[in-house]
Amino acid sequence: VVVYKSYEEYCFAVMIPMAIEASMPLDEFWYGEEELFYSYVKAYRNRVNYTSWMNNLYTMKALLFPFFALLCILFSCQPAK
Repeated sequence: VVVYKSYEEYCFAVMIPMAIEASMPLDEFWYGEEELFYSYVKAYRNRVNYTSWMNNLYTMKALLFPFFALLCILFSCQPAK
């Protein structure tokens, strides 16, 4: 457990890197509403989750295609037209 001496130290150590990673301008971080920070972070996490999901979908299709092609060869199925 990390203990911070002040809220400002916590902001510099934890929150500002999160804001920068979420593409939040520092003026909005320091002078904007607190909910705005959480909205930026939530949108960033949603974008990362969606990108990860799409990458996994493409990987799954790439891994399953040879398996189904082999099944078609073994069972002499005709490709759909």
